[in-house]
Amino acid sequence: MKPLKAHMRHQWVKHLRDEIEKANLSEGKFTLRPPSRFELVEWVNEAWENIPRKTIIKGFTKCKIISTMPTSVEVPESTVEPAERFVDDGAAETTLVLETLLQYDVSNLDVIAMREEEDEINLHCDE
Repeated sequence: MKPLKAHMRHQWVKHLRDEIEKANLSEGKFTLRPPSRFELVEWVNEAWENIPRKTIIKGFTKCKIISTMPTSVEVPESTVEPAERFVDDGAAETTLVLETLLQYDVSNLDVIAMREEEDEINLHCDE
């Protein structure tokens, strides 16, 4: 969680500096304004977006939220050509994460298709 905390700390320090700068520009008494709920949510979203997918998966594995990632998934020979017997690591990771979420009764999950140039999986939960 160090990258997450580091990003949050960076945002907090930036917020403090902005507040001090605003106070220096005004003639009134300095009053520290706490960040709004919206700002805090944005900080958390930005922090999660900046963490590589592999780091998140390793952290979840270390905390035993999900089990260890398989290096490849074998597909029965009868269904595919010999060159296509193994699914890539990304598909195996995605399958494992989705199975783990289903074990915890997360049923309101939509998986958005990924473009080849993207290095992340976009998951959306209905609230």
